[in-house]
Amino acid sequence: MSETIIKTGYLEKRSKYLKNWKKRFIVLTKHSILSYVDMTQGSDCTMNLELSECTNFEKIKDDSGLETILSFVNDGKIYLLKGTDEKEVEDWYKLILENANITNPSSE
Repeated sequence: MSETIIKTGYLEKRSKYLKNWKKRFIVLTKHSILSYVDMTQGSDCTMNLELSECTNFEKIKDDSGLETILSFVNDGKIYLLKGTDEKEVEDWYKLILENANITNPSSE
């Protein structure tokens, strides 16, 4: 990867078809957010989301009422990433807004 990495860490990603949550290694760059099965070298990329193509980006509440989920809408598809707590998700949220060129982020 030739882009500068802004943040990395494990979050849960909601699967497209079965709708269950799977732990993924997430990489944030200035232009995209990437998902890998784990952080080992050679792990296949399971998602490459171009942030500038997102039409909506927001924090949403989980089943317990806490804002622990990041929601991205890209080309009519919804991508969800879940953190362990609100602070972790807030850190990701702020970094994404500060560094990515999202055309229409949701207002809080």
